Amino acid sequence: MSKNSAAAPTALSPEDAFQMNRIMRHKLRNHSAGLKMTLHRVQEVLEEVSSEMADRCSLMLNELEGLEHFTERMDLVFSDLPETESIMLFNLICDLRRKFATKFPLCNLVFEGKECAALFKNGNIIILALWELLANAGEAAGIDGEVTLKWELEDSVKFTVFNSGEEPPESIPLTPPMPFYTEKGRHDGLGLAIVDRICRSLGGKFQLSTESNEGVSAVVELPREEISDV
Repeated sequence: MSKNSAAAPTALSPEDAFQMNRIMRHKLRNHSAGLKMTLHRVQEVLEEVSSEMADRCSLMLNELEGLEHFTERMDLVFSDLPETESIMLFNLICDLRRKFATKFPLCNLVFEGKECAALFKNGNIIILALWELLANAGEAAGIDGEVTLKWELEDSVKFTVFNSGEEPPESIPLTPPMPFYTEKGRHDGLGLAIVDRICRSLGGKFQLSTESNEGVSAVVELPREEISDV
């Protein structure tokens, strides 16, 4: 057998790849939970001996929580989505405003859209998608930047997130967005893949476009049936 053929990867069916992915996330969660339990016990002991060492335990616990958050984000791409909850437009906007202000206190978030008593049948899922876009836009806009969230509730439900900051690198696949592709440190490359997956699951579509020297627009378009009581 040649060296090249010996190094060739084993072909996996989509079903095998999905199962392998599920097991990997399960293992990561189990290991993280076990390590966190041990670190909590060690921290309790160290607090009586060395506050500095106890603080280092807190740093490690934060990293493990980040790992668990990563597996939860992987679920949004590769597993079943959460149970849906109906949410009013006002509450949806308030939730996104709160999250954005917490993460980007120096970046301005502008809302554009008609106020109405619209009820979104899958409101909590839509919030997940829009938050991914707002988080990306806020980071791209930077300090003292501006991000706009616009909604249009007519023949279809359309949300547009716009920022005048940096454009995504050309090397990142966007049609469709591919998970794990990123050129930024401590990023998991899952955000746009999560948005695309949620849009498709709700019968809609996601489009990201760059407007030369003007900014980046991300559009989430969903069927009109997504809302009622407009």
